[in-house]
Amino acid sequence: MIRAKDYDGEFSLTEQLLGWALAVGMAGLFIAALLWVDARNDMRLEMAAAETRNVVAAWRMDGPPPWLTLLVGAVPFYFVPGLFGVRNWRLHPTLGRKARGRVLTLLVLVLAGATAAVAVFSGHRRGIATIDEVVWLKNREVIARAPWSAATGVALNCVEHGRSKRLKLAYVVTFAGGRRVDLSPDWGEPALHWIERLEDAPILHVVPHGAVSRGELSACVRLYARRLDEEDRRRLDGVLGLRADNPDYVG
Repeated sequence: MIRAKDYDGEFSLTEQLLGWALAVGMAGLFIAALLWVDARNDMRLEMAAAETRNVVAAWRMDGPPPWLTLLVGAVPFYFVPGLFGVRNWRLHPTLGRKARGRVLTLLVLVLAGATAAVAVFSGHRRGIATIDEVVWLKNREVIARAPWSAATGVALNCVEHGRSKRLKLAYVVTFAGGRRVDLSPDWGEPALHWIERLEDAPILHVVPHGAVSRGELSACVRLYARRLDEEDRRRLDGVLGLRADNPDYVG
């Protein structure tokens, strides 16, 4: 980094604070705009699901990778503070007072362009699973459709997430062509709600037995079953295709 005062003279504390405020404001507006686009895409998905009967799950299939969003959102912090004299925060000596207007304009255009690209190109591809089949859509056009009996594999596992190693059931159904459906319960979703979503879908009954792979499920089953009564625990076992004589919950 370059010491700003060596090239543009001294900058006041007010100017430096203004630089930080602009950087935070630009990044904040960018994130807010992306959140609005994300909410719009979620609303489109909800509308598509509402028009379909017996929905088991619905999901979006397109969107910017999180690392790209973070990278673009961090751009103002690399340039703006140095334009306003924050010491050791200038990438190049020429990025000072004289270039301030041009650089700020360019940054605004970059952030606006990134937001517009996300808004235009995301939220069009989605999938909807019902108790009978899975449909993949682009806007309102069906691009693929498959009954559950066409699944090439079902994987049931108990997985750990994050440093806290939180347990979560993973229920993934795969189809030809690399298509997959994640029927795992959402984080925070009550077990009974997840059971009610899936129990009428005959997935494990129509998929060939050899295509079903179960890992060690005991820890997750006990976690999800701890607030269920005896009848609902049997319903959970039914969703997972577990037998009553299988006390260790192993497939």
